[in-house]
Amino acid sequence: MLVLKNFDKYLYTEFIGKENETTISAGIIGTDAGSFFINKAIELYDSLTFDINNLQKLSIPQNLTKIINEMEPSQRPKIYPSDVFYPLPMEATVEGNFNYKPYLTNNSVAVHLWNASWLDELNEYRKQSSGIRKYWNIIKAHIIK
Repeated sequence: MLVLKNFDKYLYTEFIGKENETTISAGIIGTDAGSFFINKAIELYDSLTFDINNLQKLSIPQNLTKIINEMEPSQRPKIYPSDVFYPLPMEATVEGNFNYKPYLTNNSVAVHLWNASWLDELNEYRKQSSGIRKYWNIIKAHIIK
């Protein structure tokens, strides 16, 4: 996330933003400890089984959108339109175009750059977890005959 403006006006409110017309995203969330929304998100993620080969079920935008759609409107955090935190559409970056400036509006406070900076860590984890599985399979083959 690239922060463009001061967040003071968002302090002391529970808020989240849309990344497009239908999807809530989690690049920036403002909330209080123990909020209904955050508790629902924690409950959902506590119930999921982590599977490195099936990350789709762990999709934060997909899951947060589901949670918010199931909540009563009075329980929902304030949901800001995409131009506030996500003015650069993810689709615009597919070809490597990260020029966010044409998408900014007077409402834009931050920009999700969609550059997947977390992928290096994920790929490293996959390598390590694959190595651990191979090692475990060798051990099992020698122990369990």
